[in-house]
Amino acid sequence: MIQLDYLYRGLSKSMFQEAKGQVLPKEIGKPFEEVIVFDGRFTYNGDARFGESGQNSILMHQDDSSKPPGSGISTTPHFERARHYATHGNSVQGVVIVIDRHRLADCGITAFVIADKISSPKCPEDDEVLLLAADLGALPQEVIFDVIPVEPAARP
Repeated sequence: MIQLDYLYRGLSKSMFQEAKGQVLPKEIGKPFEEVIVFDGRFTYNGDARFGESGQNSILMHQDDSSKPPGSGISTTPHFERARHYATHGNSVQGVVIVIDRHRLADCGITAFVIADKISSPKCPEDDEVLLLAADLGALPQEVIFDVIPVEPAARP
């Protein structure tokens, strides 16, 4: 497992400005518990739980983080992966928010390492860490170490 000092969150410049510099989940205040319906979207491979659970929220976030939108915030320990998300793969200017991993617990933030929770992460190259603020809202400013403007990566 990768355990580095910082996590990164990539946002387009417009998304960052719209959020007024905050690091927000897609849905503020949404309880971090979901019920999985075995309708073919998920298979019972040990990742899902019966009834409401945070584990199910993690699984559903991995499948499609907008359906339903949740209170978790996606991060990666890899700066270049965050740049990719910030620039939408090479089309827009963005920012990479640098999050101090050592301050998370002191600020009431729970970190879920996706590879430790899900047998087949959707984007294994992200080494995604899902952050959940205690109030199910924005990450406190105390965990933000830096905000770095980024341009799309140069193409070979």
